[in-house]
Amino acid sequence: MKANFFNFSAFLITVTLLVFSSCKKQFDEPPIADLPNLESNATIADLIALAAPTPVELGTQIIEATVIADDKSGNFYKQLVIQDSTGGIRIDIDAFDINTDFPIGRQVWIKCEGLYVWQDGDVPALIGSSNTNDSRIPQSTYKQFVIGGAYDQPLTPTVKSLTSLSTADYHTLIQLDDVEFADCFAGSTYAFPSTQESKNAELTDCATGATLIVRNSGFASFSGEYMPTGNGSIVAVFNSFSGTPQLFIRDPSDVETMTGTRCTPLANYTTVSIAALRGQYSGNPTTATGKIQGVVISDAIGGQWQSQNLVIQEPNGSGITVRFTDDHRYAVNDYIEIKVGGGTLEEFNGLLQVNNIPACRAVNLNGSASITPRVATIADITANANDWESTLVNVQNASINGGTTYGDFGVMLNDNTGSIAMFSGFSNFASTPLPTGTGDVTAVIGNYNGTQLNIRNTYDVNFGGGSGGGGGSGNLNQISILDVRNLYGGSPVTAPDTTKIIGVVISDLVGGNWQPSNLVIQESNGSGIVIRFASNHNFNLGDEVEVDISNQTIEEYNGLLQVNGVPNNNASLLSSGNSISPRVATVDDINTNADDWESTLIQVMNADLSGGTTYGDFGILLNDATGSISMFSAFSNFAGTAIPTGTGDVTGVVGDFNGVQINIRNTNDVNISGGGGGGGGGSTVTQPIATIRGLFSGTNTSAPALTAIAGIVISDKD
Repeated sequence: MKANFFNFSAFLITVTLLVFSSCKKQFDEPPIADLPNLESNATIADLIALAAPTPVELGTQIIEATVIADDKSGNFYKQLVIQDSTGGIRIDIDAFDINTDFPIGRQVWIKCEGLYVWQDGDVPALIGSSNTNDSRIPQSTYKQFVIGGAYDQPLTPTVKSLTSLSTADYHTLIQLDDVEFADCFAGSTYAFPSTQESKNAELTDCATGATLIVRNSGFASFSGEYMPTGNGSIVAVFNSFSGTPQLFIRDPSDVETMTGTRCTPLANYTTVSIAALRGQYSGNPTTATGKIQGVVISDAIGGQWQSQNLVIQEPNGSGITVRFTDDHRYAVNDYIEIKVGGGTLEEFNGLLQVNNIPACRAVNLNGSASITPRVATIADITANANDWESTLVNVQNASINGGTTYGDFGVMLNDNTGSIAMFSGFSNFASTPLPTGTGDVTAVIGNYNGTQLNIRNTYDVNFGGGSGGGGGSGNLNQISILDVRNLYGGSPVTAPDTTKIIGVVISDLVGGNWQPSNLVIQESNGSGIVIRFASNHNFNLGDEVEVDISNQTIEEYNGLLQVNGVPNNNASLLSSGNSISPRVATVDDINTNADDWESTLIQVMNADLSGGTTYGDFGILLNDATGSISMFSAFSNFAGTAIPTGTGDVTGVVGDFNGVQINIRNTNDVNISGGGGGGGGGSTVTQPIATIRGLFSGTNTSAPALTAIAGIVISDKD
């Protein structure tokens, strides 16, 4: 007879197994019983076949697909990308953390009734509205359309060659083998995390030499990580933007096999000092190795250097001239790193430079810095020319002779130890008169078959206690903007010494319809003019500013009169929240008075717009009963916004780009069919919160006048 007893050990083991089994299932995926019971009646290819430039409303179609890309890493913004056996498509959703419910590899059904399919440029998309300016499926409703199925159903990428990719592969997961990032990008960060700028990194196919862009968002969680330096395979979603094919990885694991031997070896990019780089040159052209860091001391705006050339100096150290293969974008005081490895170290008419450097090998490291110039006599400069070449110096108690303008050949800088050539023959300030008297001069030591000095702009010359050729300090005399405009007689002219103007800003930095270094100011009921600063400014619509224009160049740029190259610290804020009442005028009035009214605010009544569908289209015309005039906003922040139909009033700034045009500040300047604002700048302008955040650069700043934001409250007051 068997004994009856309770086996506690066996019971404990059984319970433990059940507990662990239950816990594992809970965290892996929802129970199978929770999966929906849906059947597809269409494919992604069926939807793509319906796509058109105007959104097409869908009906009872249901498609079954797999998520191949989500928003987890930030490289896909407010999107899911799904794929079935017939193709792939993106879904635009106005929500964050979509991946929490619909991660990569999850099976989904899309119930299409209430959605639209749209041909967005080159690629199709599923959207939630016929309004392409606000087309994402709302956060509150998207789960009615996107129904989740089983997890962990990843698709195997289709192996392709770079040259075999076609439009049929858009929004599908592909794999390219035997590829590597081009020399410029290998080993650099995926994007620019400090500025949140995106990066287009070039990928090379070793077999064919063909290239393709890998697009990396500056907001991606991996933007500050480094791209692989080796050869291997990449898995990515194939896409296109405005006809340019491109790839998007989901995260760096998509390139984790790129560790093999490269088909094109990388140049040597070990960090070296600029002095060590100069030491690699021994008299004959040689291939440079390494990468350098330093501060830009040449000035692209002043025109004293060719747009492909840049001079970089280490603080209290050596400098060198770098010649890129394309125009660069760096300004005075930018702190940058340049991969010079592979470039050619050689002399050009006596000046040592590292030549043939692709512009993509330079990157701004961390904002700006400054170089304190070495105080030296002309005898010092002459004696140390080879060692000091491409560095910044300051000569005290100097005088200038040998010409009447900066552009004259034969201009000499003199002190009590000697003389040295000072050349500005091809600069933007070449026609500016030379100052008389004595003072100090800051310049870069150059060489053109002999040592010479190159000033960056006229403010490097500080004679008589002022800069810019004998002015700029002490009491300034205010003149009217009309007086400034009248100084111009058809050719570049210099503004008088110790001169300032005051006006209210009528251009809009936030709207982006002007370059960030340009500003338009107008006197109340008076004239206006464009100020072009040496670098980006931070003045907002409605600010009253004072600008020291002493010895600055007044000239036309493609027909638009401007004061050019004004140092940013020459302008100061007097007050904010001001407004200029626009002049009410017809289109015919504007065309007739264009020269006098240029850079002033006008308002056209009973007007309509034609020539395009969005503000960014080329050929947009503003029309009234008296005529038509160009209205240009192609590079603004609101370029993608649809233009309104009907008639109404339009406020704008009279501009000129080889012909008269109107520049609106933002869409509230257009008050047509009851929409928009305008009417003299009294209405607020709603801006994206991201735009407002972008105004902050580390120190307190004021929000622009007449600016509003809108959003959903995510904090809880209770």
